[in-house]
Amino acid sequence: MASYDAFWLPGIQVETTAMTAVRDGRSIEVRFPVLTVSQIRQCAARLKARRREVLARRSIDEIIEALDSVARFWLEDTPLRSHAVTAISVLSGFSEEMVSHAIHLEQISSRGPDMRRALDRELGNRLALDGFIKTPKGRSTAVGPELIGGIFSANIPALPHLTVMRSFLVKAACMGRVSRGEPLYLPLYAQSLAAIDPELSECLAVVYYDRDKHELSDAFLECSDHLIAYGGDAALAEIEKRLPHGSRATWHGHRMGFAWLTSSVMTTSDSLGLAEKLAYDFSVFDQHACLAPQAVYVESGGEVSPETFAEQLSNAMTKVRKRLPARALLPEEAPALRSALELSRVEAAMGDARLVSDTLQSSVVIRQLDTLKPGPLDRFVTVVPVDKAEDVFAQINPVRQYLQCAAVAGISEEDRLQLARLGVTRICPPGAMGTPSMVWAHDGRLCLADLVRWCDEESLPPG
Repeated sequence: MASYDAFWLPGIQVETTAMTAVRDGRSIEVRFPVLTVSQIRQCAARLKARRREVLARRSIDEIIEALDSVARFWLEDTPLRSHAVTAISVLSGFSEEMVSHAIHLEQISSRGPDMRRALDRELGNRLALDGFIKTPKGRSTAVGPELIGGIFSANIPALPHLTVMRSFLVKAACMGRVSRGEPLYLPLYAQSLAAIDPELSECLAVVYYDRDKHELSDAFLECSDHLIAYGGDAALAEIEKRLPHGSRATWHGHRMGFAWLTSSVMTTSDSLGLAEKLAYDFSVFDQHACLAPQAVYVESGGEVSPETFAEQLSNAMTKVRKRLPARALLPEEAPALRSALELSRVEAAMGDARLVSDTLQSSVVIRQLDTLKPGPLDRFVTVVPVDKAEDVFAQINPVRQYLQCAAVAGISEEDRLQLARLGVTRICPPGAMGTPSMVWAHDGRLCLADLVRWCDEESLPPG
């Protein structure tokens, strides 16, 4: 039975406790660290020292080159990648095909050109991280924090590496607390980083502690100069209450996506292709990503009706499932999904909905909504017929604080602007909801720019 460490602590020896995970005849052992407050503080002090000795002395382009090499490693078929795919699948329940796909998506958007474009977009000139650069009034330089703390969720395999990248791209060390639901990718990523750039790998630590270990959580938060946290709203609110006064943080909480197809694209030549693309959007990461669609609004009046499109979408969902099998549901998750499906059957019997497919984890239902709302996830598709743009705006306006991504086809420029005004932070074509680039302003924020502070040298007189 293969064994994996759910931690990465260069230079620090810790006790461990092991658990065995079994799924579909596969089993792995996962070793979790048994940490003390002093060890977390020791780890943070070591990271800050290595940050000064390694990150602060390297050029930003050297750091980008190293991170690009790691991304290229994970895009290849290596034994470490194969072990990661199997282990994460066993522990998280995602199919091996989905885990492999997730790793590919995360790393294909983490190449050198993506990092340079993101830095130059957000900072104007990435070389400001190396020292003073000329500005209209003199010179300026950008300085990142010493240590960024990351708190991760388990909804997307391979996502935690993004925080490590963002940290290193502003020359900050990183200490990440992984989720018990998926604690393995980040330590394995650290192993690959150590093989490619041993010094850089010593600027990263991966820890784990139970949520109720408040003394460990407090030490982690106290040591972090900037916190990046993922999770549900309740979990993030609890963390925020414990955050030391004056600490800086970036929160990535609950968000929702949706799709919108106008009657102009509901043609016999376009609808099948759109159905295939949206089937992928509803299936990738099993709908657990914050970018995932919760519903698709389909305008009436086109050559293809919303009802016919729903049938096309149902067929496409079946095809995607063969390529990217659905994840194994936890015992506590299955009842909620079955309950949502049963409610749809009742609504259909009463004439308030139409159940196009009642396959668990590939369900498609046509119904009216008053407001866009979260579904039960796990590939539960809601098709909402609408007559005009105002119907869509009326449904998303009440939840504007949770809006994230909109996949659209056929809408006008003015309607795109209205989506932005209502809180949408990313607009893309169908089929691209789960594949954002690093250049995207995550949650509508310039995440790299948020991590730095600027020092301006004003060498020119006023005026």
